[in-house]
Amino acid sequence: QTRANFSPTLERRLNERQSLRLQGNGLLIRTDPRDDTHRTLRTRASNVQLSWLSRPAPMGYAIEARSLNEHSTVETPEVITGTNASREIGETRQRSLSATLMYAWGEELQIGVLAGVEEDRRRVTFDTPSTKLQLDRDFDGPFGGFQLTWHPTPRTTFAGRYERHETGRTWNADFSHRMRRTTFALISSQSTVRNTPTLTTDLGQLASSGLIASTPTSSTLTADRNAVTNAALGVQRNLALRVTYEGVRATLNLTSGRFQSRALLSASTQTNGTDRSRYHAALVSYRLTPNVTPSAGLRWNRAQDGLGVSRREWVGSLGLSVRLSPQTEFSGGFSLLRSRGTSIATSDSSLTVVRSANVRLEHRF
Repeated sequence: QTRANFSPTLERRLNERQSLRLQGNGLLIRTDPRDDTHRTLRTRASNVQLSWLSRPAPMGYAIEARSLNEHSTVETPEVITGTNASREIGETRQRSLSATLMYAWGEELQIGVLAGVEEDRRRVTFDTPSTKLQLDRDFDGPFGGFQLTWHPTPRTTFAGRYERHETGRTWNADFSHRMRRTTFALISSQSTVRNTPTLTTDLGQLASSGLIASTPTSSTLTADRNAVTNAALGVQRNLALRVTYEGVRATLNLTSGRFQSRALLSASTQTNGTDRSRYHAALVSYRLTPNVTPSAGLRWNRAQDGLGVSRREWVGSLGLSVRLSPQTEFSGGFSLLRSRGTSIATSDSSLTVVRSANVRLEHRF
């Protein structure tokens, strides 16, 4: 898989209280066929975010607008479907506008109330030489919530945000305490995941499950439309403890946590259940010179999904960051993933090895 990302950002301070931020992001993903899947994936996405912030003194506000367009194509040859080659095209369009009213009590406490409206529309088109199926899922509606930042002491911070959308509740909370060189942080979050409906399973599996008729017609496709698109929504929760030590040249980050994911809406082609995992990670960086900083990391993860498949993963990484000039920074690295999965139904196990490399160039004007 190859990814290319371009993200220009414009930040302008208008006066002592007000600032403007405009950020764009372009993403291209290409996944070439492998021996075990033979599928080809192409994805392109564009994302724009505009924010206007007025710092509370004591009243303040923030206005934010977002826009996302994504298009993906999955092509599957006959060797996978067993019948005809197929093409699946997924399209996502998101628009949102929100406003936040903030009030600050000195430097210790800041609260805010937010409200907004969003439009989230997703469509998938599944094509074979004999069949064409189009499915839609919309997540439109208003949303609201609140946010809080509290500094009970100069070294202690609590920050939280809660939002309620048509698709469910989301929140994130971060409690941290800073000592002379060590910082302890407890992080908790919940988020809803919205996916474009997918039909990459072959039509034979869909027909045998009763999700669509063996020979789809206009009436059966309309009746079964909601059942298929129900696989588009899930909820994820994360709880982690992070310890950061900052020395004169070295920085060490230790993280331990648990993660779970559950399908809120699912179809008979997927398994209703909760995927759970525990993870531990360590990342160390050392500043050789003011401009050169290498790093190394190790992550261990143990997970079990709703199908009863348990998996143990090890991820090792090496990275290097180089400041080429006061405005330009280059970073890159390599990582190796080894994953072994076992099933409670059989004694068989599978080993997966993934090697990846990344480069990043940042320049500030």
